[in-house]
Amino acid sequence: MLTNGVDTELYQPGGDPCPIRKELGIADDTPIIGSIGRLEPIKGYDVVVDAWLKLRETWQRGPLPVLVVAGDGSARADLDARLAAANAGPGVRLLGWRSDMTALHAAFSLFTMGSRSEGTSVSLLEAMSAGLCPVVTNVGGNAAVLGPALQHRLVPPVNPDALAAAWTDALTNDARRAADARAARERVLAEFSVGAMVRGYAAIYKECPAR
Repeated sequence: MLTNGVDTELYQPGGDPCPIRKELGIADDTPIIGSIGRLEPIKGYDVVVDAWLKLRETWQRGPLPVLVVAGDGSARADLDARLAAANAGPGVRLLGWRSDMTALHAAFSLFTMGSRSEGTSVSLLEAMSAGLCPVVTNVGGNAAVLGPALQHRLVPPVNPDALAAAWTDALTNDARRAADARAARERVLAEFSVGAMVRGYAAIYKECPAR
């Protein structure tokens, strides 16, 4: 499988988390569960919101994590209504469309997706390249993107309880989350970088018979 290569120089670890945290008024010790994607039913942001509501009921370690979602789409009004009905308050931030992806990555504690269906997610690849631990649904190409070392970060689709539990597992084990963040970066460098794409195309051309 060949995919467009990720710019691993642009999307890399080590960014400054302060600008986004300051903009959103989120304290340094508050975890941020981050996601970037289209707010469409297939992307499962209703499930992501429901998972955060589950997390709100069960979280026992310090400040409650804040869910931050960048993106827009036809499901926005339904999500706003769901959040208002649940009195989510500042615990969930729907930012709309943003262009400052690298700044967002720098502030996120992990990257999540609740998709009902997925191809090869560019948003996931960019987040992994930025050194974020992924917690995503086991649909489409997500398992192939994560690779063997990160299969434990996959959750079944349309299962808010499982997603909330996976977030809790990641956010309450800092050492393992950091190791998985490094593994995510290494996975993209090895298989999904621009260099990997070039090597893949070169191998195909080498196999083609001369005309």
